[in-house]
Amino acid sequence: MRSRRAFTLVELLVVIAIIAILAAILLPALASAKKKAQGIYCVNNLKQCDIAWLMYATDNQDHVAWNLRSSAGGLSDGKLTGSWVNGNQSTPSQEISTALLVTDPPNVPPLLGTYVAKNPKVYKCPADMRQVMDSTGQLQPAARSYSMNCYVGTPIPDNLDVTSGKEFRKITDMARTSDVFVLSEEASFSINDGFFCFFGGNNPTSGGWSDCAGAYHGRSSGINFADGHTEFHHWRGAIAKFGNAVSGSGWPAPGYQVDPDWQWFETYGYFPK
Repeated sequence: MRSRRAFTLVELLVVIAIIAILAAILLPALASAKKKAQGIYCVNNLKQCDIAWLMYATDNQDHVAWNLRSSAGGLSDGKLTGSWVNGNQSTPSQEISTALLVTDPPNVPPLLGTYVAKNPKVYKCPADMRQVMDSTGQLQPAARSYSMNCYVGTPIPDNLDVTSGKEFRKITDMARTSDVFVLSEEASFSINDGFFCFFGGNNPTSGGWSDCAGAYHGRSSGINFADGHTEFHHWRGAIAKFGNAVSGSGWPAPGYQVDPDWQWFETYGYFPK
């Protein structure tokens, strides 16, 4: 007679236990690898945006792309123009519109649209998981994660003109381009137009925070600079706490005077006149 062999209950439990142990070991490593890949993708996006921004200035007699407060173009120096991107991320229909980042509206198209080869994906960090319900009731991903330093490409005239900060409307306005950040991730509860105001009243002497930078990469942000380099900055103060928050409850954060993140923006975002 043939004997039939099968797993005993004990053997089966041992196999299951081994699989569980392997999963416990491997899953954190896989999650870490995914975060690292997202970070690399984000930095690559910002690098492409940086190149586009510099190419625009080269083609426009050193003038950088306008960074307007309006969501779909406006006036600067008496002329109707688009911003570096159009669209307001606090308006659901615009939050999911990729066309507003590269082509729309046709009469005042986004200024960097052609320089990014009309590819809206370069404006989105893969770690930004925001979703918005469209007109059909379907969830769609938000289109943009990055915003531009409010002192860079500031329109003429602007409220910043009466503050103590220097506006950079041409590359040659910057003494050290490596010290001027251009684009940063912005927190999901804070992001609206492409105009990133990090200080209350657009002025550090007014006190308090305004918009909040994003921190989608383990308390870090992808940031690019006017000289063309891109890096991750690890936040250690208020932005480390709020930069990846879904809700803005508790923002603006107190204690800004001694906050290391505030001090970073004083060094790389704001320059006294």
